[in-house]
Amino acid sequence: MFIVPPRARRVAALALGGVLFAGACAKDRPKSPADAPGVATTPASGAAAAPATSASPIDLVPLPPDTAAGELKLYRLSMERLQRWGRAQNAMNALTVQHPEILDSMKLSDAPKSLDQMIALIGSEPRFRSIFKNAGMNAHDYVITMIAMQQAMQGFQRVAAGNPLPADLPPALVANVTFVQQNLRTIQQILGPMRR
Repeated sequence: MFIVPPRARRVAALALGGVLFAGACAKDRPKSPADAPGVATTPASGAAAAPATSASPIDLVPLPPDTAAGELKLYRLSMERLQRWGRAQNAMNALTVQHPEILDSMKLSDAPKSLDQMIALIGSEPRFRSIFKNAGMNAHDYVITMIAMQQAMQGFQRVAAGNPLPADLPPALVANVTFVQQNLRTIQQILGPMRR
């Protein structure tokens, strides 16, 4: 069984909270072009998007289109992407241990209401941007890779427990579960330093 260790979860929880919220809202929003299979999306830049026409079922505040959530449905993990994410996550863990005020200030920010807003929040920290640059990625890549990995690990755990994957899963997510099955030992090695 795979569990992201507590130190890695400190930053990851910020992004995952945004995903859970965005997932709850997506059921009541009209499909955007980013939700269509085969439609490529561009990385989120953190710029404000045009307001959506429907409202969130939670607080009835219109949400912007979430291009990153649409891209997540098409995102395929690779060992190169996972290694870059691992380098960034390890550096972020070390940084936030030395400077816990970084996470404290993020927790004081308005709660992101979409995955795009979560990417913008994480990308707004200059010290994180430096880490991402050194790892060969950006905040967008970091969040998308992290969430795709979490989804794939949940799918892997489901299959390992003898339960089939839902028939309506996007093909990319099914491929990501297979990626985890085939590379579990290497993935655990990448995540090993985060267990300290």
